[in-house]
Amino acid sequence: SSGINAEYGARRWFALMYLLVVFLVAPLSLLGLSLVHSGLLLGVVALFVLLLLAIVSLNFLQSHAPHWLPSILKNWYFLPEWMRSLEPMDRVITAVLGRIPCCRKILNPSSTQNGITSITSPATQQPQMNGLESVPEKGLVLIEKTTTI
Repeated sequence: SSGINAEYGARRWFALMYLLVVFLVAPLSLLGLSLVHSGLLLGVVALFVLLLLAIVSLNFLQSHAPHWLPSILKNWYFLPEWMRSLEPMDRVITAVLGRIPCCRKILNPSSTQNGITSITSPATQQPQMNGLESVPEKGLVLIEKTTTI
């Protein structure tokens, strides 16, 4: 849970997408496959398990025994960007939702809370906190508290 929060916490749409996929799309897909034919369901689940096993094995080998792998498999850069990163999907979803007036406030958090101003940088699309400094070992550290008039 903390790994998901740390990796995708800046993407405000990820939580809703996660809930929709895990609790709506996946169960309905499995139900639909089981209603069509049980053999089809077993085949799809078996392929999914094999893919998951291959990914876990490759991650393990990349971190513990990279010398056993060919050079192309030592990292995930052989895959297209949309298969190894949420950045392309993030650009599309934020562009679409940015056109909806009620979603602009959610996607662009330029607000002041408790005297600390949060500004979204257009170059990186990552929130930058005025008065806060990111220290990897300690998270966010308060340097100075800003006030707005």
